[in-house]
Amino acid sequence: MSDGEGDRVKVPAAAAWCLLAVTACGGAPAGQAGGSSPSAEPIVHLTVSYSNVVPDNLPLWIAKDAGIFKAHRLDVDVQLISSTTGMPALLSGQTQFADIGGSEALSAAAAGGDVVVLANLTPVAPYIFYSAPAITDVGGLKGKKVGTTSPGGSADIAAQLALKQLKLNPTGDVSIVNTGSVSNLTAAMLNGAVQASVSHPPESSEFEAKGFHPLLDLAKQKIPFATSAVVTKKSYIAANKGVVQRYIDSLVEGIARERKDRALAVRTLKKYYKSQDDALMGDAYDYYSKEVVQQPPYSNARQFAAAQEVLGQKNEAVRSFTLSKLFDNSFVRSAANRGLAKG
Repeated sequence: MSDGEGDRVKVPAAAAWCLLAVTACGGAPAGQAGGSSPSAEPIVHLTVSYSNVVPDNLPLWIAKDAGIFKAHRLDVDVQLISSTTGMPALLSGQTQFADIGGSEALSAAAAGGDVVVLANLTPVAPYIFYSAPAITDVGGLKGKKVGTTSPGGSADIAAQLALKQLKLNPTGDVSIVNTGSVSNLTAAMLNGAVQASVSHPPESSEFEAKGFHPLLDLAKQKIPFATSAVVTKKSYIAANKGVVQRYIDSLVEGIARERKDRALAVRTLKKYYKSQDDALMGDAYDYYSKEVVQQPPYSNARQFAAAQEVLGQKNEAVRSFTLSKLFDNSFVRSAANRGLAKG
């Protein structure tokens, strides 16, 4: 084709606008893996938080460390921010995405916060309720301290569910102690500051090795749950739909890698846990890959029902909130329809 003016193809204004919109938002012709041609995408910087060092976050860590985000033209800064400050960081724009408890997302949305759940990385409650070695039955817990991470957090919701099943009153039979994080909770259990808590691998493997007693296995009950949800703001989606799709594509691919590459997953766990214990990290991987991880990571109302039941006892806004308004599965569905969930 000549470079002369008379030989140029004239694009109708509406079509030109559409082409511009596709480029700006990170879109691409249908059928291209990842939603677009990587070389055509601008590199976008994102700051993403996760609230605890737990295996729930493996898809995020793998997407970062295995170069999946980079392949989708995303420069992602991954930060550990506790759940109590993770939601304010997201709402203020300090972060663009957060791996955070579904209960925190529900509380924020019920309070009018501009939040939406894009994926659920842990669709069942991955917890076992443990007591200290000296406490061998439920009766021995009366008057004792039960540890959780933060009020309204996933561990707190799970602990209260466990106490209810064990027919213990969390405000009368035991005292609830909020430790602030999973690592703090583990330390409190091991040093005797609290006498019971919910846990999962790798921490639960350490508890069992030291003689702690599993009094109730919530994990075996396969209770729908949202321990770690992928959350962003609705307003961010409206302005950056293509970037949001690329981010979710990366996480879906991260789950696929997690399920297929045990060695990579264990190395990644060792890095973020700062551990050299292959067996302990292997136990955590095996538990999560077999019992917890789902692909594609869809959300549904049942996964937030436990949080609504517990939080709704003291919060009318949570109790009356329509759970279907909390999540948007369209980005996960798009990734799955393009085969990204298969790896």
